[in-house]
Amino acid sequence: ISKTRKAQNLYEFSLKGRTLLQWRIRYNTSIQWQATLDACNELSIQVVKRRYFIRWTQYIADISTEHRKMAIADLYRRCKLKRFAMKAMISM
Repeated sequence: ISKTRKAQNLYEFSLKGRTLLQWRIRYNTSIQWQATLDACNELSIQVVKRRYFIRWTQYIADISTEHRKMAIADLYRRCKLKRFAMKAMISM
């Protein structure tokens, strides 16, 4: 009877050991997956921030280009008016 009991105890012990090993493997795998997901999320946040920053700098550049064009057009218009006034004064 004791041999049978010993064998049964050994079987239960090995079964518990295998179960614990499987749980440990699953736990480690889930931890690795969680770390991978966290890294992916962090990377996507960085990509979104970079994209937003690039769009913002492009927006600023477009505004400054637009202001530059408007200033050049205004200067051109003023010079044209001055020339027109000079021509009008000369022709008088």
